Amino acid sequence: MSRSSKLSKSVNQSIHLFDEKSSIISLPKIKVIPLPEPIGHHEPFLDGIIRKMSGVSNLEDFDSILRMKMLQKRKQNRFWRFLKLIIEITIISTIVLLTLYSYLFFDPMFNNAIESELNFDQNSRMAIMLQNPSLPYTIKYYLFGLKNAHDFLRGQRPVLVEYGPFVYRVNTKRTINKWKSQTVEFTEQAFFHFDPDHSLPLETELTVLNYPLLTALYMVKSMMKENSILGFLSPVVQNVVANVIRSSGEKIIVQRKALDLLDGHRVKFLKNVQRILKPLKALGITFNSELENMDLEHYSYGFGPQNSGQKSELYEHFRHTKSGHLFDGIYKVAGKRKLKDFRPPCNEMNGSSGLYFGMHLTAPEISFFNHNVCRKIRLIKNHTHYHQSLIKVVRYSVDIQLFNSTNKLNRCYCLQSKLSKCQGWIDTSPCLGQLKVGSSFPHFYNSLRRQETVKGLQPDYSKHIGYLDVEPNIGMPINGRIAIQFNMHVSSIPIIGLKSIRSTMLPMFWAEQSNTIQTPMIYWLMIISICFDYGKHFILFIGTFITLIWFYRFFKHL
Repeated sequence: MSRSSKLSKSVNQSIHLFDEKSSIISLPKIKVIPLPEPIGHHEPFLDGIIRKMSGVSNLEDFDSILRMKMLQKRKQNRFWRFLKLIIEITIISTIVLLTLYSYLFFDPMFNNAIESELNFDQNSRMAIMLQNPSLPYTIKYYLFGLKNAHDFLRGQRPVLVEYGPFVYRVNTKRTINKWKSQTVEFTEQAFFHFDPDHSLPLETELTVLNYPLLTALYMVKSMMKENSILGFLSPVVQNVVANVIRSSGEKIIVQRKALDLLDGHRVKFLKNVQRILKPLKALGITFNSELENMDLEHYSYGFGPQNSGQKSELYEHFRHTKSGHLFDGIYKVAGKRKLKDFRPPCNEMNGSSGLYFGMHLTAPEISFFNHNVCRKIRLIKNHTHYHQSLIKVVRYSVDIQLFNSTNKLNRCYCLQSKLSKCQGWIDTSPCLGQLKVGSSFPHFYNSLRRQETVKGLQPDYSKHIGYLDVEPNIGMPINGRIAIQFNMHVSSIPIIGLKSIRSTMLPMFWAEQSNTIQTPMIYWLMIISICFDYGKHFILFIGTFITLIWFYRFFKHL
């Protein structure tokens, strides 16, 4: 074998060996199989399968069926789209109509719902609430002592010293006596609880006149003027009264604790008066009904808290707001509709009791009848503000002309011979058993004539003039205070030698009654107030917002 042939053989073997090794380490080859071309329904193979599956052997019939199904499907799609369109339009229209209806009729519907709750039906919420100890309020008493008592008896002007406050928390309860078709009869009880943390001690002593003794003497003096027999027997009566006073040990000037003046104390002199009245009645001498009905032997004299838990006179109030009457408006007090002593229209006992003044209140002034003051308390619209930053209220301030006798509205309250004698006060004896007591503003505010008759007074508008904060939509006060001073009409009493004493209105005490509605009622009132002010606007906003969302969905799918 030649050298060239050997070399050629060796090269071929190397190439063969390299191919074998390369095939071992190389990746496997991927065989690409070309996809068949799409076969239409006209291809015999697929066409036959589809026709066999559908049970149609004719190609033209199959095409027509397929077109019909596609057309039917399009119709169904159009129907559902149309139905969806109708539903969406109906929903949008319903929302719009409900929104407009609610906006237009929200106020009257909500008004009727609230008004239906303001009544005195037997099982109503208001009746149940008022028959249980509720509506707590606070009374602050400020007592006046005499700094120059003996000089006052000798004819000098009295110098007063104020002591207070003496604070009481009070709960009230109504006891229903009789339900009538338009009215309800009830008595009221007030339960007093002394608050020592915010008060001066009840052991505080002060110098005062013997008010029970003076009251009894003035009643005797008045009866002697009115009764001809007693007038004829005047010298005898004076001697008898003087002897009774000496035997009872009573004095004109006394030292009393605040506890005795507020919670009451027994009066020895009145026990002896009870014995005097019996023989006088036997002689045919008559007395006023208040004096005859008083249990003088067990009579306790005090400025208010001594009556804690005792039932009041019989009240008769209206049950509903209709025919010109307010819910809880006064109809009768102690079976009477009018006071016989005052001239019309001041003799009428009617109007609001102070609990309710009518819904949607816009009046420039309001008033309520107070039996202790024996007149209507008139309040003038002042300003609008937010109570506790929660409820919008209208403040009505007590009219500073309330005790101005020259004011036309007050002239019929004057029981004196001249209007000037009534300046700065009103005679409350017709409502207090003919006790010679008059009411006024504390410290005789707005009455220079009365302020000049005494010393030691410091009238202050912010402290002595009251107000009510009324929620105008509901017409109920939610905060306020009313301050009234009670005075004794002091004059000479020759029976016991008091000839030099000045004739004056002597302040005994003044009291401030205040009340603020507490939680959770304050939050209910806040919700009601907001609903009245913004309810229909909120409904309009929500309805518009939902409508816009549906409009967006509607146009998005068109």
